[in-house]
Amino acid sequence: MILILRAYFDTVRHHLLLEKVARRIKDDDVMHLLKLMLTASGKQGVPQGGVISPLLSNIYLTEVDRMLERMKGSTRSGKYTYVEYGRFADDLSC
Repeated sequence: MILILRAYFDTVRHHLLLEKVARRIKDDDVMHLLKLMLTASGKQGVPQGGVISPLLSNIYLTEVDRMLERMKGSTRSGKYTYVEYGRFADDLSC
């Protein structure tokens, strides 16, 4: 099975990303600036080519990485197909 994540930058939900960032950033001015940057591209997604987009991608996809790492561990020596993946900013392939 091959899993490919595509059009990531176009589909990021702002409220979820802002919640993830707010867990670590306690500065209201930084959060306001980030919200302005995100909403400049519309109601969802992050600006493609934006200098902060790769960082935001990594923050948003951290939970996906953790889930895939758990899958790697559980498939390493079992009856299921071994899971391996690679992620590069906004691209993921399994």
